Amino acid sequence: PAGRIVLRLALPGRHNVANAAAATATALAVGAAPEAIASGLERMRPVAGRLEPKIIDRDICIIDDTYNANPASLQAALEVLATFPGRHWLVLGDMAELGDAAPDYHRQVAQMVRDYHVDRLLTIGELSRLTAASFGEGADHHASLDALVASLGESLEPHTTVLVKGSRSMRMERVVAALTSE
Repeated sequence: PAGRIVLRLALPGRHNVANAAAATATALAVGAAPEAIASGLERMRPVAGRLEPKIIDRDICIIDDTYNANPASLQAALEVLATFPGRHWLVLGDMAELGDAAPDYHRQVAQMVRDYHVDRLLTIGELSRLTAASFGEGADHHASLDALVASLGESLEPHTTVLVKGSRSMRMERVVAALTSE
């Protein structure tokens, strides 16, 4: 069919725009009406733990991307973080299931985090300790969840967006819950 479909997608990130475009092409190919496609896509909301913004007091936004983590999903999340105004912080837990190259991946993502102008990096987990060390100044590694949450609570400032990310095994949703009182 000819024409355009204009809609407002509530899912952040270029990767979600690409997913919506692919879904649109597939739906059109099987005969769905453009209006129905637009309506369905506009009703989409982030799945819990997948780039889900949560506003808390003092002009602080938490981006809950705790569902899972790997270098590609971290990059997609950092692209979203970069669109928010103010300071950008990353709370990163280990990225699991990377095989023997896991230590190298954790060191390498430090440069990516710097490239996205993250102001502060807080890590937890043995592999993420390597990310903090490679990131250098502005990074703090924490041995426990309690220590990480305490550090965040003491240092969070207005006009800061905090991206929380890590593999499921790290249970990073506990950080989000502590910050948002969920």
